[in-house]
Amino acid sequence: MDKPHLVDGKYAIGDLIDLERLRCLLEEFSRASGGLTLALLDPSGRNLLFAVNGTGCVADTPGSMECVTPILIKGQPIAHLATLAERPNASRVVSEETAGNTATFLAHLARTLAELGYAHLELKEKAAHLEAQVKKRTEDLAVATQEMDSFSYSISHDLRAPLRGIDGWSMALSEDYHDVLNAEGRQYLERLRAESQRMGRMIDALLQLSRLGRAEFTPSRVDLSHLAGTLASQLKVENPDRHLEFVIQPGLSVQGDAHLLEIALDNLLNNAVKFTGRRTDARIEFGATEADGRLVFFVRDNGAGFEMAYAQKLFGVFQRMHRPADFPGIGIGLAFVQRIVQCHVGKVWAETAVDQGATFYFTLSG
Repeated sequence: MDKPHLVDGKYAIGDLIDLERLRCLLEEFSRASGGLTLALLDPSGRNLLFAVNGTGCVADTPGSMECVTPILIKGQPIAHLATLAERPNASRVVSEETAGNTATFLAHLARTLAELGYAHLELKEKAAHLEAQVKKRTEDLAVATQEMDSFSYSISHDLRAPLRGIDGWSMALSEDYHDVLNAEGRQYLERLRAESQRMGRMIDALLQLSRLGRAEFTPSRVDLSHLAGTLASQLKVENPDRHLEFVIQPGLSVQGDAHLLEIALDNLLNNAVKFTGRRTDARIEFGATEADGRLVFFVRDNGAGFEMAYAQKLFGVFQRMHRPADFPGIGIGLAFVQRIVQCHVGKVWAETAVDQGATFYFTLSG
């Protein structure tokens, strides 16, 4: 049977209701009502789709339509339900009132079934649309990732070569013309080499940051206290001439990527060591507190601190609050921390004051 009608150019009654199940339902009602003949008509109410009585489908449908009731979806008829009047000489077994009430009830029932079907199909359409959007965005992301890989390759090769040239030719000039150049000229060459090498380190950091965003996330249970203790021991070995006191709260663990979390903690602890460089009593803490029912981790130091008004700038790439001469670095470590915390569906922020140390807080979804 062809679909008789489309709602909003989309749906026909056969899309919304299983017509065979509806026919069986009407047949049951026909038997229960004493043999009332029930008919399903197209949206115009003129063309018969099928008719049933207590004995099954009716091929010949004599008589006229009575109690024609529309089945509406979104205010538009998708079909009509009607009772059929018997031949004039036939004995009426069902009263007109019963026939009318039955037809109205069944029309409302069919409308409810159709509305459920309509809602289901609308949901399927929205799901299909969403799936198509996700597929397209995934494809766009794949293209963007490929472009980023090409960009990273260009940075890695095309920019490194001239930097190596600048550094190499500066060194050659310094060595070959050392006696020709005065002290100021030699100092200029040293600065030139230092800046080219610094730019090389910045390029390396940018490449690492871009790779970090594409790294595979491998969740596991991570003992942050143990990890912080291991990193603290390494920092003490790397700074044998300093007295570094580490206070690490035991028993802190979280669900996350162990490698990424190690990078984040390493950057935070390294920062703390660096910015306590002018203190003889450097104290660095790693611990957690509870806020709104969840753990908030922190790394706290008693170092140089900075102006709180510039706290959010810290997490940008190459953002620095101090002169390189005072505290070395290129200003990308906290950008790593923020990216990693975001990978764990968390957030990171800082509280600080000049010469009062700094505390970096972060949350993780696990």
